[in-house]
Amino acid sequence: MTGLQISKDLKAYFENRDGETLSIHSVFRESLNLIGHDGELITLLLPSKDIGPMSAIVPLNARELQQLQVDDVVEIHGSVLTFLKVNRVIDFSGTIIWNPDVKGRTKPLCSSKLVDRVEQLKTVIQTEGQMNGIAALISVLDFEETGLIKRTFSEPLNEYAEFIEDRIIDLLDGYFKHDRERILALIPRFVGFGQGLTPSTDDYLLGIMISMIYDAKSRKQELKSIYQFTDEIAQLVKGKTTKVSEEMIHHGAKGRVSERYRALVQAMFYDVKAPLERLCIDVLNTGSTSGTDFLFGVYCFNQLRLKWNREGGI
Repeated sequence: MTGLQISKDLKAYFENRDGETLSIHSVFRESLNLIGHDGELITLLLPSKDIGPMSAIVPLNARELQQLQVDDVVEIHGSVLTFLKVNRVIDFSGTIIWNPDVKGRTKPLCSSKLVDRVEQLKTVIQTEGQMNGIAALISVLDFEETGLIKRTFSEPLNEYAEFIEDRIIDLLDGYFKHDRERILALIPRFVGFGQGLTPSTDDYLLGIMISMIYDAKSRKQELKSIYQFTDEIAQLVKGKTTKVSEEMIHHGAKGRVSERYRALVQAMFYDVKAPLERLCIDVLNTGSTSGTDFLFGVYCFNQLRLKWNREGGI
């Protein structure tokens, strides 16, 4: 069996660990996670899923996937994986390679188009997203008052949104004021909240982090200091959330997200032709609430961009 697509970082990982073994960490309906002795998490996806960092798309079906069990041993032989228990081999030697790194576009988005895209993003989240979680705050956050981010008066929200509201406002205020120490102090109390393999606040934080990186990229800023900051965030996340979410934030700190996520973020910082609504829907189809929470993070950061523009910040 030949793999369909593999991320560049995973290809290199296999080539550097010839003869080593992995074990199956978890099995889901359309994906499975492998884990190495070094704790690295690797994701194999069915063709219906979206490729991301440290992942590959394989021509398995759901029935074949369910034959695999947690703790089954998988051997690495160059670019070939062998699942010993079921005697299945997947060869990635001639597979299409996908690069997960930050990828800019030619023309940055102008400020007038940014206003339109932020409003469009908000509309799609509210009409198509999962609003029974923290994204419900999108309807009450007020970015308009000079120097402040606050909640407007409204009816009570769901329990998740009510619980995390103050911490989200504190986090956004820290980003708005470029107060890195304040942000880092908040992270341990912020991550790991919500249901699922990647809790809601972690998906939201990923949206903020990736937007911060692409903001600097689109303005041709040096990324080294940005990466140092996002790496500090990733280090603080360890032990505070799920293993899957830790790895997601770890990759996000390097600007690496799935292809669908990257395409959406590019559309918020560059003048791309793809319709924003379609890109949003592609993201919303990720997980139960993960896509919605990620988009909410992207939305909030871009509201900060508009606020910086209005108030003379950067």
